[in-house]
Amino acid sequence: MEAQGGLRSFADLGVGLAASAVLAGLWYVQPDPLTPVAVTGFAVLLVSAIARPFLVCLAFIVFSFFRIHEAYPALYTLHLPFALGAATVAGLAVHVFVVRSITPVWSPELKWFAAFFLLTTAGILFAYNRDLAWAFWGDVYWKIGLMTLAVAWLPRSARDFQYAAVAFVIGGILVAAVTIYNRCYGIDLVELSRVTVGRELNSLLADPNDLALVLLFPLSFSIALTMSGNLPLHRFLGAAAIATILPAVIFTQSRGGLLGVLAVVFAYGLRHVRSKSIVIVLTVSVALLLYAAMGISGRISGGGSQEGLDESAQERLSAWGAAVNMAASRPLTGVGVANFAPSFFYYV
Repeated sequence: MEAQGGLRSFADLGVGLAASAVLAGLWYVQPDPLTPVAVTGFAVLLVSAIARPFLVCLAFIVFSFFRIHEAYPALYTLHLPFALGAATVAGLAVHVFVVRSITPVWSPELKWFAAFFLLTTAGILFAYNRDLAWAFWGDVYWKIGLMTLAVAWLPRSARDFQYAAVAFVIGGILVAAVTIYNRCYGIDLVELSRVTVGRELNSLLADPNDLALVLLFPLSFSIALTMSGNLPLHRFLGAAAIATILPAVIFTQSRGGLLGVLAVVFAYGLRHVRSKSIVIVLTVSVALLLYAAMGISGRISGGGSQEGLDESAQERLSAWGAAVNMAASRPLTGVGVANFAPSFFYYV
């Protein structure tokens, strides 16, 4: 026993010396006072990813989808999505190849996804701009494929899905709070009245329609948490989220956001209300209230003062037409990932 204890202590000493050597090497390459802090933080994150891989993966999803680091610019320089993603992949690799506590299962959905991923990858050879397609694949697309597998394989229990619902709702509250703040203080407004988030960082949330789309995702989870059968704390969180997210969607003045809210209300109404007539009346009433609250008729683009199709609607129709032409011209490979915009005018 003493010998085993001595060997274990020797092994721990070796790991400690190796970690110190790595830290010293990184500090030598990058002589910055914050380098030890960053390396130590990532080490802690990596250990957390091995101990609770799904929670770290969930944090990556929340930061990546809700763009938390762009909504709160103080977090932008920390590169948290990259750190969380790298830790998630490392934790998954340890559990699959070293500990072998996770056995990858290829469900029919994942098989279809893998086939689509391979087809898209092969389409780079036939892309309109192969350099652009390959650059996008190397920077973004392969990460989407890898993280899709991680998200599918890491959840281990029903509680993990409860954690996911709560995390999505909290992410929605964080983005909605910034949206409401910007609207109250006239920050990042487009068309004089439509609120956005993170325009100085060229964020995905800088488009009011995309911002409304991001907020709709947690809105549906918020309504689910308010339903009977959930914990009182979860029901309170869901109600608070609805009260925060719904005004944020209204401030975007997005017609797509309006339709999205109606879709959520109608879907939950069909599931939880017996009378379909009541569901229809409720949905129409919500539609009228939201239309008035959003002030869509007063928008600069797409408002009531414009006759016929506005610029936004015409652009959508042109994009749909180009997409149909692309699919008809290249039904198997398409024009290549990240090539829709460069090849748009050739297919309008």
